[in-house]
Amino acid sequence: MRRITGLLLLAALSGCTTLTPAPWTDAADAVRAANVEPARPIAGTFVMTVQAIGGERDRIFLNSERDYRNQNCLTVVLAPGVAEQLAQQLGVDVPALLHRRLSVRGQAQRVRIQLNTAQGQATGKYYYQTHLQVDDPAQIAFASP
Repeated sequence: MRRITGLLLLAALSGCTTLTPAPWTDAADAVRAANVEPARPIAGTFVMTVQAIGGERDRIFLNSERDYRNQNCLTVVLAPGVAEQLAQQLGVDVPALLHRRLSVRGQAQRVRIQLNTAQGQATGKYYYQTHLQVDDPAQIAFASP
C-alpha cells in the first residue's frame, strides 16, 4: 500500500511540473516556441548575443543572427525613443551592443513579413520572423556570459 501511495504521489508531482512552462533562456528556444504556437505570444526572459543591428524608419532591430531572415533569428524591436533611453541605462550606444550578450524580458511572437517591390507593391511573397517588442528600456539588461 505504501508503495502504491508513493507512486501516486510521484505521478501527481510529475503532472504538476508539466503544467508550469519552463523558462526559455535563449533566442533559439523563443523562436521554436513561437513556431509551435504562432498565434500565442511566448512570455519570458530571453538571453541572446546581438549578431546584427538594423533599422527601419524610427525602429531599431537587434538580431540574434547575422541574417535577420534566418529562421532561427530572434529580433528585438526597439520602439521609437527606446534606443536613447537604453543607451543612458546601459551606458553604451546601441551600435556598441553588437556581439554583446543581453537579457530581454517580453513576449516573443511569430510575425508575417510581406515582401514588396521597390515601388511598394505587394509581391504576394512573405516569410516569418520572431519578434520581441521592447517599449521600456528596463526590459533589457546585460547578461553574464
